[in-house]
Amino acid sequence: MQSQCPDTLVLSVADREGDIHEWFLLVQNKPIQERAEILVRAKCNRRVQKKDGEYSYLWEELTASPVCGKLTIKTPRTGNKPSRPAMLSLHIKEVEFHERQGKTTKPVYMSAVYAKEKRPPKGVTPITF
Repeated sequence: MQSQCPDTLVLSVADREGDIHEWFLLVQNKPIQERAEILVRAKCNRRVQKKDGEYSYLWEELTASPVCGKLTIKTPRTGNKPSRPAMLSLHIKEVEFHERQGKTTKPVYMSAVYAKEKRPPKGVTPITF
């Protein structure tokens, strides 16, 4: 579709069910003029290769990365809980994903984004995604 609409950014959005290594490879291997961008909510704490050649995991790498910005959102009312503002700290990091050890699939390169509420109200679980 991207090649049919060269002046439009085509973005495919998926929830956790879209966290599929093979799909990421399929997108990555398309020519840039044919490639839609993807935004996927991570399901897996994927193994990532660090610059020094060692391996780590996605959640650890993102939480250790510097805060690059803040975003205030308004949470929806849920049951008896009222809507409230929540300030999220944003982390962004370029990562290289690898499948489980022993698999020989190609790595996937993408930008990972992590948002976390640093100071939720007392007794409230912080928002993270």
